[in-house]
Amino acid sequence: MSQASGLEYFLQLMFTYSNALFLGAIFDESAKKDEEVFRMAVSDLNQNDEILQTEKITISVTFVDGNNPFQAVQEGKALLDFLFQFYQS
Repeated sequence: MSQASGLEYFLQLMFTYSNALFLGAIFDESAKKDEEVFRMAVSDLNQNDEILQTEKITISVTFVDGNNPFQAVQEGKALLDFLFQFYQS
């Protein structure tokens, strides 16, 4: 398997809970620049009251081995499990 691009194993999950948005991203280990762009975009959104009037985005970023797609699936499942457990309590 060839080295994956930074966005190939990108997984985005968004949940809304009490004026808070949680956004999780899973990037290939080689995608440090993509992660930086992701963080900057979220920061810009959080600072723009015209887009997010009362909500704020909280993020979680995880890096995985681009040659191991199963790891990305495991990380995505762990994130979903955490979110479902958190929002049910």
